[in-house]
Amino acid sequence: MDNFVRRVCGVFLQGIEGILDALCRGMTCPDAEVMIKACCDELATSVYSAYIEEVNRQLHENPKAREGWNVVRTDKRSISSLMGEVEFSRAYYRNKETGEHRYLSDDVCGITPHSRLTPAFRAKLVENASEMAYGEAGERTGSCEVSDQTVMNSLRKLEFDPAWEKGVVSAGKKRSVPMLYVEADEDHLSGNRNKRKRLEPKLVYVHEGRRKVGTKRYALINPKYFGGMYNDPDELWWAVHRYIEQTYDVDALLVVFVTGDGASWITLGTEFMEKGVRLPDLFHLRKYVVAASHGDKALASKLWRAVDAADKAQTRELLDEAGSTAVTKGQANSVARCRTYLCNMWGAVQNRRKHLREATGCSAEGHVSHVYSARMSSRPTSWSETGADAMARLRVMMANGESISDHALRQATRSLEDIQIGRESVQEIRRGVRTKVTTAERYLHAQLGNMPILQGKANFTARALRGLRDYMAI
Repeated sequence: MDNFVRRVCGVFLQGIEGILDALCRGMTCPDAEVMIKACCDELATSVYSAYIEEVNRQLHENPKAREGWNVVRTDKRSISSLMGEVEFSRAYYRNKETGEHRYLSDDVCGITPHSRLTPAFRAKLVENASEMAYGEAGERTGSCEVSDQTVMNSLRKLEFDPAWEKGVVSAGKKRSVPMLYVEADEDHLSGNRNKRKRLEPKLVYVHEGRRKVGTKRYALINPKYFGGMYNDPDELWWAVHRYIEQTYDVDALLVVFVTGDGASWITLGTEFMEKGVRLPDLFHLRKYVVAASHGDKALASKLWRAVDAADKAQTRELLDEAGSTAVTKGQANSVARCRTYLCNMWGAVQNRRKHLREATGCSAEGHVSHVYSARMSSRPTSWSETGADAMARLRVMMANGESISDHALRQATRSLEDIQIGRESVQEIRRGVRTKVTTAERYLHAQLGNMPILQGKANFTARALRGLRDYMAI
């Protein structure tokens, strides 16, 4: 422990000495900022290096803590951390019974074999990768630049909490509301191996309605997001079902609205909701109506009024009219697609008319854009299915207000125990540090008194140094 304190104090005093020398020479404020940052980074890496070596020393000097393990040799190693590159030495052990070889201090600190990153650095990489490209995250995270491949590997190593996947929440008083809204949609990504293959990460969110937060802006009430690739939609809807059961008083629910486009996996969700009612997404409904009208605004207006009123006969007549006036094959196909869509969604259209007062609309398209597209499809990127699933789940965690770095760090350190030293040792360290600090203050006070700048004209630097000298004299 004495070596630990000595190293930390040595680096600290060396940094202070460098700052004072720079003040004597004179430098601009930006130059001083850069120099102080470099001194602090050096101090941080030295402290972390000394910390790891202190853990190694405690293991080496405590045979009971490493019972059955004998020291083979001592090796040096460097690893990238949030503060910079850290170099340290640790002992290599061999188990007497099994013959296994391990670096025990690495196990205690959560440093895995062949890993070039500390757990905290890897967790921060994953968090930044959820908001920016892999290469950009590697450049901007910490003081050590890493490759985009390393960032991607860190992302793929992340595991997701099974309780979160299944929609399990902590026990508490269930909320009682008359209506719930479940909205769903998917994003469309390009596959990196097969460019023609479209990956579709799914997004589902549950909320209690919306409240006005501006002239034309609304915010969802108590939203909860679920998402991922989910090749089997049943898994996703079971997660949503469990969340509703454990969060809300199901007996008090009068209706659960399930809103989205005409995708079959969204319609499937109605079967998982007790008192579920399927509603159409007005965005997609209008899109098909406008496309079928092929530029005729009067026809589009009449067709929309017929659909809005759930008048099936009038809707069929107007679609026949649109089909008869179609000039090109593309226009005819648009009419056919609209007819098929309305046929499949007519039950949802009727439900909307029946629950017109309670149906608040659907913002699924906007949520997909905000949660998924902003990172995954708004730029010309391609994804593997594994990477798309991991990124989609990270983006959902962000939408739920969860800390990605905390989640990643918990996984890396879940098998680690806290490292502690006795209170008597702490008191002894504190006394030693105070003695060293007092000695350093006397030395600095003496040096400050001899600085030529204090003998000359009064200026900002001279006043600052006089203030520091007078403070040390107190």
